[in-house]
Amino acid sequence: MRRTLTFTEEDEIRTALGNAHDAIARAWHMRSNHADRDVQLAAAIGAVSRASVILQDPTYLGREAVARINRQNGVK
Repeated sequence: MRRTLTFTEEDEIRTALGNAHDAIARAWHMRSNHADRDVQLAAAIGAVSRASVILQDPTYLGREAVARINRQNGVK
């Protein structure tokens, strides 16, 4: 089912994919340092996963915002 993305969703997806691109570029330059390279590749996978969840779940950003506010206010 297709839906129109909100500006916030579009911006978050663009940011996540940009972060993935940056992490992959950093990993490329760390070819000899396997541990740091793996951390960068994991960051890229996490960023792409975030973009995928935002696309699939229209309530994700709202629930994430509520959780962030609750943490800031000390709610568990």
